[in-house]
Amino acid sequence: SVGSDTSEVLITGDIDKKTSSWLKLPPIPTKIKALMMSTAVPGSGQIWVNRKYPGYGFMGTEATLGVAALFAYYQYNQSWGGFEESYNSYQNRNDPRKLMELRPKVIQYAAETRRYNAFMKGIRGVSFSIWVVNMVHAYLVAPSDDYFDGEYFFDLEYDPGLNQLQF
Repeated sequence: SVGSDTSEVLITGDIDKKTSSWLKLPPIPTKIKALMMSTAVPGSGQIWVNRKYPGYGFMGTEATLGVAALFAYYQYNQSWGGFEESYNSYQNRNDPRKLMELRPKVIQYAAETRRYNAFMKGIRGVSFSIWVVNMVHAYLVAPSDDYFDGEYFFDLEYDPGLNQLQF
């Protein structure tokens, strides 16, 4: 028979977790985390720091502008395709009457292409501006972490008895 001895059994509380000591990153402040999150997905930094309405507002605004940009791009592609087709037909024709019919179409498609291109550039500018405002807002509304509270560097305190700041 085999005897069993359970006096050497470790419980899970006694087992130390092995951590890699060669890769210890400093703590990232909450403000920087919110800024990075809002940089990646507009509005997510505000949502993360419990500013849900501004976060969803930024997210919805950027999504709406994205859908408008896709619509403008679709219209631009259609207009560009019509322009190329009409212009190629215009260049290959010799009949003056057919050229007179194609010329207004070429001009119309060229004007539409310029209009949709300008619209997409406008959406891009507005989207970029809102994205930057979103990142700055996420940084400003996030709570600040006080990593420098005297344990590592120095501490400034107000002493009411002396009525001055103490270093």
